[in-house]
Amino acid sequence: MKKALIIGIGNGFRKDDGVGLEIARRIEELNLPGITVAKSTGDITNYINVFRDFEILIIADSIKNAGNPGMNIRIDISDLQEDFELSPNISTHWLGILETLKLANNTGYLPAKTIIYGIEGVDFSYGIGISAELTNATELIVDEIIDELTA
Repeated sequence: MKKALIIGIGNGFRKDDGVGLEIARRIEELNLPGITVAKSTGDITNYINVFRDFEILIIADSIKNAGNPGMNIRIDISDLQEDFELSPNISTHWLGILETLKLANNTGYLPAKTIIYGIEGVDFSYGIGISAELTNATELIVDEIIDELTA
């Protein structure tokens, strides 16, 4: 198994927004060799310095894109243009996922294999626990990530 960093992003008090954290928790429970799991409430710039220590970076986060609840969108960053455009109004105090990955790429810290899993949520209201649609999707995504790591 390759050395990988898995980052689950979300807010555990906003129902489906916590799906990235749930995916990270489930992978962490597997105690896989060479796999480091981190959980973040949003800003992952504090991890840039450790990105370079890994062969694979996988990020899991919820999305709200008017798609089907539980739908999984997989983005392989190496498939994007080498120098993808970013908004000129970026603040260095809060960077989104793509801006953080761009910064990591520009500093030479981004692992060659970097994947984002976006999971379409349905309920972002206040509360604990993800919806039934996401509970089912979470298992499939965890399996997909494990397959990614063992390929």
